[in-house]
Amino acid sequence: KKFREMWAKDWERYWQKWEGDQWRKQRPLSLHQAVVNVVFSSVETFIGHIGQSVPPVRARARHYQHQKKGELYTKLLLYEDEANEFDSESVQANRSAAVVGVGWWRVDWDENANGGRGDVRYRPVDAKFVFVSPNARKLDEASYVIEARNVPIEFVRKTWESGKNVPPGVW
Repeated sequence: KKFREMWAKDWERYWQKWEGDQWRKQRPLSLHQAVVNVVFSSVETFIGHIGQSVPPVRARARHYQHQKKGELYTKLLLYEDEANEFDSESVQANRSAAVVGVGWWRVDWDENANGGRGDVRYRPVDAKFVFVSPNARKLDEASYVIEARNVPIEFVRKTWESGKNVPPGVW
């Protein structure tokens, strides 16, 4: 918990700077425009290098008899990357990783995708809305991972039995 607190206290401030919200507030004298420009350009350069250095997806078979399966998986992975616009969508997760230290992805099944047949969808998630159990130092040790997001009330009522008890309006 102490390890997480050491960094968590600054995350909001970093995100405010990143999103340009620091201009609405009084900026400390120690953080002048030159510092902001250096940090911004460093992060954006880093993101460009990361995005350009990702190798093409390739599934390799461990045994010769599985070589055809490896080729099939490679085609499937390339299709999913293209269908999910991985090249452009990965920028947000890379930026989050550069600023906060971790980038999050959400993997879902979209029933309406692929002409109504359904397909896998993965999208980056803003790190500000992901909460990991506080005692975990690694994701394997986490008791839970929560993603906070606004959802329509119809979704809540349809998904959970007790959702019908949710009152209408903003709460």
